[in-house]
Amino acid sequence: MRRTKFGEMARLELPSRLAARCEVMQFINKGSPHTHDVDEIAIATQGSGVVVVDGVSMPVKAGGFVVIPAGSSHHMEPDDDAIALVMLIGYAAQGA
Repeated sequence: MRRTKFGEMARLELPSRLAARCEVMQFINKGSPHTHDVDEIAIATQGSGVVVVDGVSMPVKAGGFVVIPAGSSHHMEPDDDAIALVMLIGYAAQGA
């Protein structure tokens, strides 16, 4: 895992034909708002927190997920009593 300002992150290398990326992220601190040019699905695998998408707070806990549309400002806020582990899966639209 690679240390970042919000916690730790590991990227899983997938075959290029999948047009996807998979990252395992451990949020210890609040993330910074940012955007991506592809859609994402944030899947909570452990812990709980809030995913903020375009200013709307969406609670998420282990087993839950949030869809983040391309171009949407978003960030993760882990709960105080739990470190949220979230897998982020980016994918490109067909033909992109």
